[in-house]
Amino acid sequence: MSRIIKALALSPHKIHFDAAEDRTPAACLDKAVRYLDEHLANAFAFRPDLIVLPEACDRSDCWTIPERLAFYEYRGDKIRDHLQELAVQHHCSIAYSTVAQLDGVYRNCTQFLNRRGTIDGVYCKNHLVPAEHTQNGIAYGTEAPVIETDFGRIGGMICFDIHFDALREQYMKSRPELLVFSSHHHGSFLQQYWAYSCQSYLVAAVHADHGCGQILNPVGKVLARSTYRSPWIACADIGLDYRILHWD
Repeated sequence: MSRIIKALALSPHKIHFDAAEDRTPAACLDKAVRYLDEHLANAFAFRPDLIVLPEACDRSDCWTIPERLAFYEYRGDKIRDHLQELAVQHHCSIAYSTVAQLDGVYRNCTQFLNRRGTIDGVYCKNHLVPAEHTQNGIAYGTEAPVIETDFGRIGGMICFDIHFDALREQYMKSRPELLVFSSHHHGSFLQQYWAYSCQSYLVAAVHADHGCGQILNPVGKVLARSTYRSPWIACADIGLDYRILHWD
């Protein structure tokens, strides 16, 4: 039986705060939940099997570093738990990209929330922008796990990762069927290069401030692309039973 799934990249603008808005951790959490709920409501209308969210999807760039750290501390796993409930309710896996505390340190990571209410796996960003580590105290990831889900084998990548061959070459060997790219940065033709060289589908969720969402097939062809207008969605049916063949 063919494994055809509906994949969706959700790529809205980042959360914005006006100068006069309340930036207490509780107020920031409330706004982040409302922001995600609003955009996910549009996504769930497509009845997808997988939704990919952009990098640090629950964070505002308007916050100072102390405000970010206070938010992370207060938020804990509250948003993750909320998204898990939505994943079960809508029978849809969610790739949740965020900064989370794992094993006692903060990581820029994607948590793969399945439709049964549990976590299939986590990818931690290997190649941080230096300031993420030096100013925000985020630890580097060191692994490139291939995560088993109920629809296929997935690999993760986040933003700056797209510029580094070492991670891509690991995936060329392990051959995930689908790569999830959550980012603040589009990467231009590098998305096609990764899909083609890894022979994997690629679902890219990029904040609309910096690009668009895309879904590519294993030879780098763009199957769907979001626009700069609401609802900022790229959605496509993809078949995970495939082979790449040369036809002469």
